[in-house]
Amino acid sequence: MTTMTTDGTSGFDLSLSEEQQLVQRTAHDFARECRLVPVASLGRGKRAALERIANGVGVMRPNGWWNGQNWVVEVLKRAVEHDLISPEERDNAIYTAAEP
Repeated sequence: MTTMTTDGTSGFDLSLSEEQQLVQRTAHDFARECRLVPVASLGRGKRAALERIANGVGVMRPNGWWNGQNWVVEVLKRAVEHDLISPEERDNAIYTAAEP
């Protein structure tokens, strides 16, 4: 990954390891193939609370059952428990995401 330096020349971003750069590029490529699924409109306070919930949900290694979708469902479940979104908003987001 190259970056622009303060003098206008290009250089390598030494703050990222090669593995981090690969993950960043892979995530960027993957994001182009994904679609957004709206969940709810949140104010700043609720958005901050949702971010705290998301930061508190652990990421497990895939084990044949658990995957990233399970993480999203867990975050949405906890958001309902904390009255950040309604059960209907959670369910609609999950069903919409599952559509081909």
